[in-house]
Amino acid sequence: MPITVHVNRGADIEIMITATFEQEVRVSIDVDGSAVWKTWGFIPYIADYRVTASLELYEYTGIGLNVNFKTAETGNPVSDSSSKLRKGVNKITEELKNMMENGEDYLNSASGLVSGGDEISVSKSLAERYSELLADEADWVEIYKRPLVDQHFRVLLIIDIQVKLEFVVSANVNISIGMTYWYKNAKEYVFCVRVKERTATNDTIDLVEEQYEFTAYAMGTLGIKAGVRLTVRVGLLSTSIASVGISADVGGYAQVWGYLYYELKYTASAGRSSRAMGAMYLEIGIYLEVKFEAQALSNAFTYNPTLYENEWPLYKVGVLENVLDFAYTQDKVAEINMKREIQSVQIPDEYFKMQYMDMKTGLDDGKYYEKIYEDDTKYFNISMTNSAFTYDPATNIIRVNPGDEPEQDGEMIITWKNQEAYL
Repeated sequence: MPITVHVNRGADIEIMITATFEQEVRVSIDVDGSAVWKTWGFIPYIADYRVTASLELYEYTGIGLNVNFKTAETGNPVSDSSSKLRKGVNKITEELKNMMENGEDYLNSASGLVSGGDEISVSKSLAERYSELLADEADWVEIYKRPLVDQHFRVLLIIDIQVKLEFVVSANVNISIGMTYWYKNAKEYVFCVRVKERTATNDTIDLVEEQYEFTAYAMGTLGIKAGVRLTVRVGLLSTSIASVGISADVGGYAQVWGYLYYELKYTASAGRSSRAMGAMYLEIGIYLEVKFEAQALSNAFTYNPTLYENEWPLYKVGVLENVLDFAYTQDKVAEINMKREIQSVQIPDEYFKMQYMDMKTGLDDGKYYEKIYEDDTKYFNISMTNSAFTYDPATNIIRVNPGDEPEQDGEMIITWKNQEAYL
């Protein structure tokens, strides 16, 4: 269900909502009766009647909700990429759930979520969905504007100069959020009645153990700008008829980029378990944007190119380069052999090359960025399985001290550490 909210002149917030609700109930009833026989001497007789009734109740409840928010300038046509993205909004939660279920570490092409034949990590699949969302860029739109100064000056009676100062608040919203919840249970209720004894017993049998699952995701970017706009226009007779000029916006901004996936599971036998993954990057700073403005016939024709724009971050939280994996696979690592008098060898820097995604722009045309990081404790944990081997990160040299042993074997294990957020 698409919803368009007009927040200001020339500014809309487009909301795409998809919701599903599913309730399944199955009931099975079975009634049986039998006589309770006893004997009096050698003569059998019916001492009582037993009536047994069983009720099997199967219950399933499923709820799904996905909401996509995006700011857009009024009248902007919906791009093809936007249409494709919106058609797939209600599938994001299901895909992310499948990623988690197909393995904690890897997802293969059999799942239908990847187009190639290579295995990709779950975190990389999640990052790719995030990058696709960023590719469908939202517009910076004005959500609030208040005039501060608006004065006109006459030169030679026919030249109108307008000086205008405004307080302007703009927003950039491109967010997709969603959740799913389902509950499943099945029980059999058994009742047994002895008619003459006027007694009854009951029992409950679990046909399917009670279980539920809750998943939620949020991804995208949210930005806000607040500052002043100085506009100077020059026109003949009146700037409202036709004018040329320049405008400059300066102020502060804050913008956050990120993605998050959370999953909670419960089964009667195993209890609750949860896990989450994601990344976030926040910037706070100042911005400057300068535009040339020209209009004719009372804004019937306009021309507003941007002459200069820039942002200067003053405060950051998170890491811009979201590292997702090594840039090579294990089968590309050559075995190192040191024989006789050779007791040291230098390894290439390529062993410390990582794949990453830019949190502000996503992937590079669908491909991951690659970078060689310093092999120090800030980024890597490096360990040797055999104490006879040592590694010097300053020179990339592995040395061996064989001692009295004729042969030494070992492995060098390189582990990427989560990058620490910087301020």
